[in-house]
Amino acid sequence: QNLTWEFCVTREEQQYNYEMRCTALSNEMSFVAILRDITKRKNNEEATQLAASVYRNSSEGMAITDATGTILDVNPAFCRLTQYSRDEILGQSFTKLSSGNHSKTFYREMWEQITTTGRWQGEIENRRKNGELFIELLTIDTVYNEDQRVHRYVGIFTDVTASKEAEKLIWKQANFDPLTNLPNRAMLKNSTAKEIARSERRNSIMAMLLLDLDHFKDVNDSLGHAVGDELLIEVARRLTSAVRKVDTVARLGGDEFVVLLSDLNEISDVNVIASNILESLARVYHLGDNTAHITACIGIALYPNDKDCIEDLLKSADQAMYTAKARGRNRYYFFTPEMQFAVTFRADLIKSLRCAIENEQFILNYQPIVDLNSGKINKAEALIRWQHPSKGTIGPDDFIPITEETGLINPLGKWIFATALEQVKLIRQTINSNFQITVNISPVQLASKDSGMENWSEQMLRANVNGSALVTEITENLIIDSGKRTQNLLLALKKIGIQLALDDFGTGYSSLSYLQELDSDYLKIDQKFVKNIEHGNEALTMCEAIIVMAHRLGIKVIAEGIETESQKQLLIAAGCDFGQGYLFSPPLSSGQLIDLLAEENTKLDQQMA
Repeated sequence: QNLTWEFCVTREEQQYNYEMRCTALSNEMSFVAILRDITKRKNNEEATQLAASVYRNSSEGMAITDATGTILDVNPAFCRLTQYSRDEILGQSFTKLSSGNHSKTFYREMWEQITTTGRWQGEIENRRKNGELFIELLTIDTVYNEDQRVHRYVGIFTDVTASKEAEKLIWKQANFDPLTNLPNRAMLKNSTAKEIARSERRNSIMAMLLLDLDHFKDVNDSLGHAVGDELLIEVARRLTSAVRKVDTVARLGGDEFVVLLSDLNEISDVNVIASNILESLARVYHLGDNTAHITACIGIALYPNDKDCIEDLLKSADQAMYTAKARGRNRYYFFTPEMQFAVTFRADLIKSLRCAIENEQFILNYQPIVDLNSGKINKAEALIRWQHPSKGTIGPDDFIPITEETGLINPLGKWIFATALEQVKLIRQTINSNFQITVNISPVQLASKDSGMENWSEQMLRANVNGSALVTEITENLIIDSGKRTQNLLLALKKIGIQLALDDFGTGYSSLSYLQELDSDYLKIDQKFVKNIEHGNEALTMCEAIIVMAHRLGIKVIAEGIETESQKQLLIAAGCDFGQGYLFSPPLSSGQLIDLLAEENTKLDQQMA
């Protein structure tokens, strides 16, 4: 009788496997025992079982082919990923999965690498049984015979379609505008760098066109943002259609677009394309049940004429675009070196203005306002001047617009009010208890919560100055564009006794209802009417009409810019209440105004005596 069994022995912390076979001898009293070390065989068996388990349970598709590429075996993951059953794919070639989207060169280079190195790894697009394309990360390894001839090929692949789609989506979101599907600023930067390099190689011209829609906000406000989005999509389509296929159209955001014109021979080509764009965009927009009319302004910068990088080109194009807007809209404009000078000058001016506010380099001058009936000075308009340390005196027209754009008007406005308040307090206490000073108010101050105007009543209370000592002066256009905040603030000032003057009257289109709602006290006839008045002419007729209308509404009239006795007499005859201009006095310093008022009082005292 024979008996065979296996057992495991642990020796010096290592396991060894043995096989013992016993055979009984014929005398039945003896047997032969043979002991063999089978550790290596057991290890090989375990490794084979482990490899088979991995092969069966791996999430990666695996296939084994012979030296000709015929499939000999596949694992379950292969069948799941390709949708082919094991019986359908055995005996087939890997070409059964081919998508047809790779060139012969691709496959030739792949097999050259396998032949040379025994291995290839890369991404390949294949097709499932149902025709669906998928991307796989494939590794092909070669198994050789003992004589180094190819015995088998082993292919292992992972389906990376989802991750590639995710990468594609992330890349698209990072480089394309989600509304219009146009390249965004990041992609534009990349495209510009490529076009600059091409322009250098070919010694050609590249143009950057920065486009901004005119009054796009009006479309959003009147028709809604959804319709505004439809319009932007249509603008993107028209832009793409108006340029060449080699050109790039991008959206920077909002209603700003960029067109990159590459490989140009003549600047005149830019003119043609820019004109085509303006013509295309100006056509009526049919947006569902709505229609819209909109135009655009284009600023143009050239490479290499103007700048040599995208940011500088954008800045130059931006400056040219704002020049186009300032010149009437629906037009294009090329960047010029003068624009750069203006920008640099403006930046220096802003820096100097900040220092001027900190160092109190401003002064208030006061131009008297004369009662035309009595000839007495009961009012004065506060006019700010900048005492620049190197440029001398600078008038408000040269710096007030910049303070409004930058918000510096708020700290400057606080200083103006405090200074005027001290001046009128002094005059009322020493010379004329009914004197008024007019303070000009910017629309930015009225719209801003940082202007400090809400604290005027407290400041006047602390200074013990009555509200009637001040007049706030605003422009006619401010009434047209005023919002609720502006109207409420002006009415609040009226409640504490501060009067309201409307400047530049007759140059805008203000509604008479606004004059009544805001309870204006004075209208100021613009000096362009005053300087042209003569007997029987239109300017005088206009002044007379304004005066009659104002008086009917209970509003007094101040005529600005009176320079001649003839103008004065004509205005008196027309019933004008007050006059202001160089005929009476130029703007005066604080001390000069007090001297003038004191002198006037002395004359009146002498006349009464």
